[in-house]
Amino acid sequence: SHATNFWPISNNTKKEFFKLFHAGHSSSSAYHTYLAKIQLKYDNDEDILADRAICLHKHDIYYLHQKFLDQIVGIRNGKEMFLCKSKEIVEFNNSHKETGLNISNILLTLISTSTPIGGLPLITILISDETVSTFTKTFEAIKHILLLDAFGGY
Repeated sequence: SHATNFWPISNNTKKEFFKLFHAGHSSSSAYHTYLAKIQLKYDNDEDILADRAICLHKHDIYYLHQKFLDQIVGIRNGKEMFLCKSKEIVEFNNSHKETGLNISNILLTLISTSTPIGGLPLITILISDETVSTFTKTFEAIKHILLLDAFGGY
C-alpha cells in the first residue's frame, strides 16, 4: 500500500472534488464530505485511504481548489478576475435597470482568512457605499447563501 501513496490522482476523483467545489464547498469541507463518502463506500478503507488515486493528500485538495477558483473566477487579483466582476456588474445592470450599479463608484471588498498556505479568499463583495446598513444587509445576504455548517456553524 506504500506504492499507492504515489499514484496519480484519478480523473473520477478530480471530477468528484470539482462537483463539491461547484456546490459551494471549501477545500476543507470538500475533504471531509468526500472522506465520509469513501468510508461508507468501501469496506476495507485502510487500503483505500492509502491510495492517492482515490483519497487525496490535503495539499492536492488545496491545489485542485485553487485550480477550480482560477477557472471559475480567474487568477487571484488577475485580469480575468476583474473582467469577470465587470461582466457580472453589466449583467446585473441589464437585469435590474431601475437599480443598476455605477461601475465607476463601485467598491470592491475582498474578505479573506489566513491559513498556513496563505490568504484564503472567502467572498468578494461589490457595494455602492461603506455604511453600516449596507454591510449589515450584505452580510445577512451572505449568511443565506453559505452552507449551514460553513465556519463551523457560527
